[in-house]
Amino acid sequence: MTGSTSHFVHVNDIQMHYVDRGTGPIVVLLHGFPETHRSWDLQVPSLVDAGFRVITPDLRGYGSTDRPRRGYELDNLGRDIAELIDVIAEPSQRTQSSKVDGVDEGPTARVFLVGHDWGGAVAWHVATRYPEKLRKLVVLNCPHPVRMAEALLSDVDQLKRSWYMFFFQLPLLAEWWLTKNDGSNLTRLFRANFSRPHAPPSEILEASRQALMEPDAARAAVAYYRYALRSWFNPLRMKQIMRSYGPIRVPVAVIWGERDIALGRRLLEGTERFAHELDIVPVPGAGHFVHQEEPDVVNATLREIFRS
Repeated sequence: MTGSTSHFVHVNDIQMHYVDRGTGPIVVLLHGFPETHRSWDLQVPSLVDAGFRVITPDLRGYGSTDRPRRGYELDNLGRDIAELIDVIAEPSQRTQSSKVDGVDEGPTARVFLVGHDWGGAVAWHVATRYPEKLRKLVVLNCPHPVRMAEALLSDVDQLKRSWYMFFFQLPLLAEWWLTKNDGSNLTRLFRANFSRPHAPPSEILEASRQALMEPDAARAAVAYYRYALRSWFNPLRMKQIMRSYGPIRVPVAVIWGERDIALGRRLLEGTERFAHELDIVPVPGAGHFVHQEEPDVVNATLREIFRS
């Protein structure tokens, strides 16, 4: 992408790749499954033109970021991004030093954090654990992690929609299925999640397909689901998770493509428990990849949220 620079940085014991473009207040965009930083190609130019510095990382296991065998639980994924924010934040985008339990933690980064799908889950987690690093949180088609866990335990409709999460628990078979025939199933999976008959932007789809065909990439992608279900279906662990999520102290907006076939809109019910200030923005005609189906709507909404 013209004017962008590619970087590698060591965070939380992995080497993370990110692309940096523009100047101004920082916006960090977190992609979902099974994409890369290219997921946001239709948002970056709009945000840069509006006067923002846009950071698009490849999450742990994706793209050019390391693919370790372990570390795909939300606590660790959130720490990846918290440390990345500390690295990229410039002095002008830091607050005064803060003290926790009498210990000076040094200057604190302040960014706008946006996440879609699994990037949304990571963003929810970062906002809960590291609110001092954020100005605002925006999540696209991803429920709060507690709401997702609750639905998988009690909502039959969501269980049916989430069939792929259980399929991804099968060792080796899930990886083979995603990559067989040069990733043809991945292509079909993408297209099925778009509400309109046109395919997703071909360059974004091709970038995702190529990235997933890299050695060990499919294993890392499905590891997110394997780690999550181990926690969600462990009663003791689930109680600990639910207790650990208090209300988020920064403004939260949720942009939701209402024709999402994987995640039902009922997942938004009860989200107000986890946010002091919550705004839900429905996009009626869009599916799961709302930012790629309705980029003009999403881009305008993001700019309005960041400027308000």
